[in-house]
Amino acid sequence: MQTQAEIQKPIAQAPFTPESIEQLFTTSTILQSKFITFTQSQPQIWEILYKQQNYTVTFYPDVYDEKPSLRLINFGEPLFEELLSAACKIFEYKRTNLK
Repeated sequence: MQTQAEIQKPIAQAPFTPESIEQLFTTSTILQSKFITFTQSQPQIWEILYKQQNYTVTFYPDVYDEKPSLRLINFGEPLFEELLSAACKIFEYKRTNLK
């Protein structure tokens, strides 16, 4: 059983911030090489063109709370997982075939 002190400990910060995820995806040359494009439409809001579909997304939970029609790109979101998987596959292919 947890003690009162353990229960009151602050939750550790996530290792990835919305800013770092945003920067990783929106500047990825690996994703760009697969014609996955990110265009900023408003501060902290992006349009993604992926598999001939447009998605309006944010990487920021507070923006998503204000505009729930957006997709929140973060761990657990299927689009996030798909984009990350695509980037990893391309990276792995290039790493193993360009030696």
